[in-house]
Amino acid sequence: MDYLPLPRVRQHELPVALLFGCSSYDHGSFEDFPRRSGWDITKLLRGELDGKEPSTAAAFLQHWLYFGIIQTVFSVAEIPFHLSSFVVVQPDFTTTNYFTRLLKRDHQRVCTVLQDLDRRGVLSPPDQLPNGGTPLRLFVTGKALVSGLKDLESKAGSASEEQRQHAFGRINSEVDVALHILRLFAEATSTARDAEDRDFQQLLRAVLPGEIELSIVLLAETIKHKLVDIYGSRLSLRPLGSQWLLEKMQDLGWCQAFLAYLLHRYGMRFIYYGYLQGSIPNRGLDHSKCQGSRCVANNIDKATYVTQHARSELVFRPRWWEPHSAVLRRVNRAWYGKRSSVCDCGHVSPDIQKVQSILHSGGIPLISLRTPRFLDGKSRLLNVQLEVVEWEPSIPFTAISHVWSDGLGNPTSNSLPLCQLLELRNILLSSRADIPNVKSLIFSGLKNILVAFTTSPQNLYFWMDTLCVPLDPGTRKLAILKLTGCFRNAALVLALDSFMMRCSSSMPENDILYQLNLSTWTRRMWTFQEAVVAQRIHLQLSDGYERLIHLPVHFHRWSASSDVVITMDVRKNLLLFPLTVAGLQLELMSAQPRLLAVALALSGRTTSWRTDEAISVATLLGVGLDEVLAVDDDGEQRWLALLPALKNLLSPSVIFMRGPKMTSPGFRWAPSTFLDLDRETEVAFLTRRETQDELPLQISNRGVVVTFPGLLFGTIPKPLTSTFCFESRATAKRFWATTGLRPDGRAYWDIANIPTGTAYGLVMQRVPDENSKNTRAVLLADCSVEDEVIYGSYICVLHTERLLQKVDRPPYVTEQTVWGIITAIPDFREKCWFPDVEIEFPRQTWCIS
Repeated sequence: MDYLPLPRVRQHELPVALLFGCSSYDHGSFEDFPRRSGWDITKLLRGELDGKEPSTAAAFLQHWLYFGIIQTVFSVAEIPFHLSSFVVVQPDFTTTNYFTRLLKRDHQRVCTVLQDLDRRGVLSPPDQLPNGGTPLRLFVTGKALVSGLKDLESKAGSASEEQRQHAFGRINSEVDVALHILRLFAEATSTARDAEDRDFQQLLRAVLPGEIELSIVLLAETIKHKLVDIYGSRLSLRPLGSQWLLEKMQDLGWCQAFLAYLLHRYGMRFIYYGYLQGSIPNRGLDHSKCQGSRCVANNIDKATYVTQHARSELVFRPRWWEPHSAVLRRVNRAWYGKRSSVCDCGHVSPDIQKVQSILHSGGIPLISLRTPRFLDGKSRLLNVQLEVVEWEPSIPFTAISHVWSDGLGNPTSNSLPLCQLLELRNILLSSRADIPNVKSLIFSGLKNILVAFTTSPQNLYFWMDTLCVPLDPGTRKLAILKLTGCFRNAALVLALDSFMMRCSSSMPENDILYQLNLSTWTRRMWTFQEAVVAQRIHLQLSDGYERLIHLPVHFHRWSASSDVVITMDVRKNLLLFPLTVAGLQLELMSAQPRLLAVALALSGRTTSWRTDEAISVATLLGVGLDEVLAVDDDGEQRWLALLPALKNLLSPSVIFMRGPKMTSPGFRWAPSTFLDLDRETEVAFLTRRETQDELPLQISNRGVVVTFPGLLFGTIPKPLTSTFCFESRATAKRFWATTGLRPDGRAYWDIANIPTGTAYGLVMQRVPDENSKNTRAVLLADCSVEDEVIYGSYICVLHTERLLQKVDRPPYVTEQTVWGIITAIPDFREKCWFPDVEIEFPRQTWCIS
């Protein structure tokens, strides 16, 4: 997997061995290769090896699903494929001085043997590859794939459209088959319940070793995204993870829900990078309440929240702070000395009445730390005082953006422990200093002197919600109204995150960028609102800071000269947050693009208080904030208060968006959150227009009024099932409908309890035709017609698709087709076949409650 971006410093390695004992791929039909090689995939999935060894089956799967796909890529690119180009030699043990000569000698010998074996079509076990008495081990390398994909891209640039489509279809279909085979193995190995099942699971794991499974998943994901970059075709990429690696990472302390989130958001290559790097976010937290792809370990409960004292492992220790004078060493011992695990220092609070007075007068309160004083002859701090002042344009200040789960919040008082304030002062001094970076090579101690004597503590002003947002509801609302102005006017926004503060400033910038995407700070709702309006953001590290805007610059510089495969989705995912907060000028956007940008930015984020989401959305959009704040602390009522301000921004297509919905009568069609929306598939429905003449969305007292094609089933005597079929009486076209799959790949059905004897309707996004065979639809119940408008109650979003004739393909492939899914349902014609549609409308007005 060395064709992928990898961390420079790795705590783990996952070498993939080259397996022997099978026929090499013969360049024939990809789907039919098992039959030509004497294998039956259906029997293999049942653990029936027909007397062959599991290692032989593993070698067959590697040469079919891994090297077979690579050979297809090389064939389309019209370049020769040599197996020896994808093999490296690694003896069990060699000395450093001898390794280079031994590697060159044995690599030439192995290349000769492999080429001879490849010509004969059978790869023999490695004991036939001598190494002067030392056992020889062969491993897979993907470096040659980098040049192969470059040649494929060059070939596509000069090809005709027909040739491009043929090349795309050939490679994509083979990758789909490989992914389908892996899914079948994953399903077979995930059903172990007793000892017998576990033995069967171990057998299948021997047939498909974890390293081989992972290598195929990473290769398929890389090629899928590279096809998008080369041919510009849009793919529906259903993420597939390596269950073997995910289980290894869970054993190391990774949250299962967080891994599901990373898989769905970034893909398996991102997870693989994290495993190699070795850093584990949210380690040691309680993940018992995490479900699906939502990690809530960082959510807090105000009733049990305890403000934390400074922790020794997170104490800020600048790499350059090595003082030489006795005075500075004394300060160093006091501020950076080893802290005990239990601290009993008291809390310090600002003048909260002055904070309230400033807010009521329309100003922004700031905090300044007075200089600490020392007792004579002792390295002990005597006291710290917090001074409250009102911000003026001439006062530069730092706004602190932090995650409450790290312990810097306080739900009961506007105060912080003394040790935290001292630690905060040290961090502010370092970030405030007008010296470019702590990575500079200034002589040790000189920078300390510059910071200590050129920065006046009395002029060190900062804003922090724990100290500057009063707890009483009235003043808190005033502080929220000032939040955007506070972070926009700050000379610097300092991001504090315990995970990032375990990173050293000496780490490569790419690793810091990756850590940033794993951090809690980039996944919280309020921190985005604070960062998006900032002029300059510093990420606090263990021994310095990193400017957020510098990370994309370093990444682009590195990727331009790298010899790995970097697809556009990798660039987008890694750079999404820093580029968004650096370039998202919301105030310059028109209304609908602004709504879309906000929804995209908030999707996937978390917050401890869901009732605050409507406040955040209203603040970012600049509409409806007063109306939202006027509502009591109720999440849905706040959304209902915001909805009139969004009425002219939302597209009628919003009814087809999957995700959590409101429960209030007349508004079950409306989204109840942006946080849980899939940014890739769902967010676009907020502003999407199906046609140029599409009528705007209208909200009446009976529901939302939209105009779309659709049909009426009439009264159906039998209950609907999770997958059902119907036939148009007028056109004799057959369709099927299902609620689809959750992000974790399992099917769900949320209308199983719908009573029979009701009139159903189906509002369709568009009518499926020969060019567009599938579409989304909204299922309605209790349908009635009044004045040419069909009224109905919203049930759920469905996926509908034209049923086409069955295509003859191998049995293990046919099972993934629509027909295979439907016919697998017992007695499907009796349970889920509705032969006639009562009425069909090419264009109809609907009122959905």
